[in-house]
Order: sequence, then structure tokens, then C-alpha cells
Amino acid sequence: MASLLPVLVATVSAVTAVPQSVDAYCAQPAIRWATGPGHGVIPSTNTPSGWNTALQASATAWNNIAGSTWSFNFSPRGTFGPPFNGGWIYEQTNPPGGYQNGAPGVTYFSYFTTGSSILTWSNSYLNPAYTWNLTGTLNQSQLQADVRTIATHELGHWLYLNHPDSCGTMTTAEVAAVMWPNWTKKWAPTADDQAGIASIY
Repeated sequence: MASLLPVLVATVSAVTAVPQSVDAYCAQPAIRWATGPGHGVIPSTNTPSGWNTALQASATAWNNIAGSTWSFNFSPRGTFGPPFNGGWIYEQTNPPGGYQNGAPGVTYFSYFTTGSSILTWSNSYLNPAYTWNLTGTLNQSQLQADVRTIATHELGHWLYLNHPDSCGTMTTAEVAAVMWPNWTKKWAPTADDQAGIASIY
């Protein structure tokens, strides 16, 4: 049975998380991509072409993590045709479920179940109500957001890492992680984020 679920950058995930007993990261390994390497990340035609370098850096930041076989393939803006594994990044006013609580970004993914849940595609939307920059500046009250920080976080959701407060009281490592959206420049997965990916892939 197919499902469509939202994962938000600035609010608690709508998906139930499984608490981790040892590692600080918050993930749900039961829902994952069928295979590790080679999933496409494609900026849509309504995403500024000047963002390509930042978006590519966000995608490749999740590659070559010790203990993981995962990799993203970044494709140029507006590449024709659907990725059979992967998804798109849009700058769009009205994503399927809206931007809850005014979040700068939101990710939706679809999966089917055949004994276990296997992700089939993900799409991330970056809120055009924000003024976007490539310098790492984030300010919630002034609606300023950094492309690379938000995209790196949203791609973590593609890999099914949750906001760490979904798993209970956060550790210091979780607060520093890419997957905790605290309006701080975060361009690369921390050891905590990396442990989550290695545990799933």
C-alpha cells in the first residue's frame, strides 16, 4: 500500500520514530531505500540555477560515510525525466501539504510495503517566502535561510533520519547534528548524523 508522509525541517516529524538505545541519532531503519548507492538528486526548473553548487555540496555531503554504502548522484537543474530512485528539489509556493509552521523547507516521500517499507522517491521544497542565501546566514524572524544548510537537512530526511527530539530528550551530539534544525549554519553531517546513516545503509 502506498503512503505519502511529510517530514519537516522546523517542526517535529509526523512520522513515528523508533528510539535508539545506544546511538544519539534518531532514525527509523524499517523505512529505507531498497539499495544504497546511486540515487538521483535533481533541482527542478523552478529552482534557481545559481543554487546548483550548494545543492550538489549538500547531496555529496552524505556520500562516503564510513560504514555506509550510500551515495547520492547530483544532476543538473531541470534534467529531463523522472529519477527511478531519488527525487527533486523545488522552490515552490505550495507543496502538497504546505509549509507547516512557516518552515523554510519540507520533504515528502512515498513508499510501498512488502513486508518492510522501501522508499521509492522523495521531493524537497524550499519555501519562497524566505530570502535565500549561499553564505550560511539563517534568521527565523527575518525569514532568512541558507540553501546548503536547509538542503543538507532535508536530504537527511530522504535517508530517513528524523529530528532528534522525536526520540526523546536530546543529547549534546544531537543538538549539534544537521538533523536538529536550530537556525545554525550546518553544512556537513556530524558524527551523530553519520552514525545514523551507517546504521541504515
